[in-house]
Amino acid sequence: MLNRLNILIVDDEPDIATLLEFNLSRSLKAQDLRIQTVSNGTEALRAVQISGDGNGHPPYDIILTDYNMPGMNGVELTSQVRTESGYLTTPIIMLTATADFQDIRRQALESGASEVLTKPFSLTDLKAALERNLPEAAFTAAPPPYDPLAAKATVEDGAPMDLAM
Repeated sequence: MLNRLNILIVDDEPDIATLLEFNLSRSLKAQDLRIQTVSNGTEALRAVQISGDGNGHPPYDIILTDYNMPGMNGVELTSQVRTESGYLTTPIIMLTATADFQDIRRQALESGASEVLTKPFSLTDLKAALERNLPEAAFTAAPPPYDPLAAKATVEDGAPMDLAM
């Protein structure tokens, strides 16, 4: 389990953003899981710029962005995020419903995206993309704290019995 995981979701469709947030909160394990959702590239760039400022805004560990948004699209956003301090290698997963997937994929990867998924995406595909881009600890729950009284008991004959099954 990670201590902290900070995620930025960028999508102008509230239903998609809500679906992503719900599934991320169920799939990822962190003591301090923070998911911020914004609706366009301009808001996302501003969020990235204030992250890591030492005023309680930790940098994002991963960004999930839509491709087709009003104003700044996902490729433009990714290109600009890559110029921000501390974001050269941050995983960016781009989501697109655009019919010309191969061209969008090429543009996205050239701009610095780590992965491109098509909408509608399966939860299996989303989780696989997250697993390729986040540490394994993001998917593993911390073991319960050790409790010697709960872990061992003594039966009448004095032999230890392990109760943690």
